Amino acid sequence: MGRFIASLLAVAVVLAVILILVLQSVPDDAVLSLEFAKALISLITAVLITGILGVVLAHHNADRARREDRARAFAGALQDLKAGYERVQVARFLLTANPSARTLMEQVSSFSEARGQLHKVQRTRFVHDTPVEDCVQDMLDAMNGTFDEYRENHAELLRDALAEERAEKAFLDGTTDRYPAVRTLSKDCFHALHLFLEDGEAWKQGPFHRAYSKAKKTLEDQLREEPAGVRSWFGALGRRLRRGRRPVLQE
Repeated sequence: MGRFIASLLAVAVVLAVILILVLQSVPDDAVLSLEFAKALISLITAVLITGILGVVLAHHNADRARREDRARAFAGALQDLKAGYERVQVARFLLTANPSARTLMEQVSSFSEARGQLHKVQRTRFVHDTPVEDCVQDMLDAMNGTFDEYRENHAELLRDALAEERAEKAFLDGTTDRYPAVRTLSKDCFHALHLFLEDGEAWKQGPFHRAYSKAKKTLEDQLREEPAGVRSWFGALGRRLRRGRRPVLQE
């Protein structure tokens, strides 16, 4: 932009020099000299105005494109954040209803998909190195305990899940009239998972939900921000003037 303005000034100087040379070369006719001067001054003015308007419009379009790109990035990150949270909520609901090895084996894929969605948020442009990235990392850290317990107890989980399937099949085949008792996951072996399955206020105050709420609010605030530019400048000025007219409360 600075180079373009310098070029405009250079063109204006050249035209001014041409104006001086032309005025010196024309006959001593006041009317003719005046007409030449008017024509060249009009040309200089038109060049300057056109150039300045071109610079302003180009800057405005580039700024608008950047803001639209930023808004799309934040909207996509918010969508991925919500999708990851919803996957976790579905898995939590099913595990709370039936906290068995078979259910965990089935729902670990939902946890993995949720983790993938959250990693996608972290890699989103304009989100990297922001508070949103830190919040998402807190969500991932809150899930890591469950993944660690799943990995450490995988053999036992697989054995119990197969036993549950065989017992259920025997009941469905009519081999037994008694529905098999489900062995629930031990709190000693799955302490992090049981903390992750807490409900009500305990869940809301937990690290996963608190980090999600903060990240969601930050992204929504970014999307609600007024676009930068002339309109936002006048809006800020108007707000300052309105605040200046507010009466001062007396103590």
